[in-house]
Amino acid sequence: MVRCFSTVHVTVLLLAWSTCSTAAAVNLEGKLQQLTDTFNQFKVEVQAKETRLQAEVAELKAKVTGLEAQLQLHESFIANLQNPTPKIANDIQPKLINGMPTSCAELKSIGHIWSGLYSVMGVNMVETIYCDFTKALGDPGLQKWIGYTDVKSVPVYFYVQKDNSFNLTNIPIPFERVVNNVGNAMNLDTGIFTAPVTGTYFFAVSGMVYFPSSPTSRQEIGLALYSNGIEIGLALADEVGTVEQFGTYDMESTLNLKSGDQVWLAIKYKSTDTYVFDNFQHQNHFTGWLLQQDFNNSAYHTSV
Repeated sequence: MVRCFSTVHVTVLLLAWSTCSTAAAVNLEGKLQQLTDTFNQFKVEVQAKETRLQAEVAELKAKVTGLEAQLQLHESFIANLQNPTPKIANDIQPKLINGMPTSCAELKSIGHIWSGLYSVMGVNMVETIYCDFTKALGDPGLQKWIGYTDVKSVPVYFYVQKDNSFNLTNIPIPFERVVNNVGNAMNLDTGIFTAPVTGTYFFAVSGMVYFPSSPTSRQEIGLALYSNGIEIGLALADEVGTVEQFGTYDMESTLNLKSGDQVWLAIKYKSTDTYVFDNFQHQNHFTGWLLQQDFNNSAYHTSV
């Protein structure tokens, strides 16, 4: 049987075939693009992992190098202990020391191998130094001075006040109220401070005094700071007036004291009816503290 197709039928078949071919081509291009994107992403991830692995390898190499250097230091130290003969021309032999170390050389000679900051005993204060223990015992680069270390064997500071008037001369002024007295170096009943350790101390006093009516004469009062009975400084207050009035005084001092030295405040002289005035408002103050301790000359105390 012979089939006959019209022009319309042929055209429809061609259009259907063309549409299918175009859809297939578009689908293939999409899949190709998807594969390309996946490959590029995989490539980026592989490169990132490679970079991380390289960094980890470099870090491990650095650690191995550090461990090798430490092992060499240990081996060198053990060798020095077994054979005290110096292996370096300008080196010094390891030795035992008495007392506190005073340098990187002494620290190294007694076994320290880790470079870093160390505290050592200076002339009379604790000092901080940097020790480079990769250097030989005689190499100027072994030690670098950093500065002083604020170290105290005991904390010492006080602040006391009065709450009543006082008019006796040449007698330590007692203080009735304590704000703080760390170290218990200030005796409130006697008004005497006793240095617990040798060192440099700071003191400050201030307060109020009373002057009676004095139409023609000058009224005055002098308060002195004493150290072991020796006058250190004098605070003078004076007035001339027809009515009674108040005056003020103040004084500061920095003293080098030995352990057991005593410091106090006293009225050295005064005019008649003149006195140190105080009441519940606490106008008179005495304060002091240890600035720095002289360790070479200190008597070490665990308590005061």
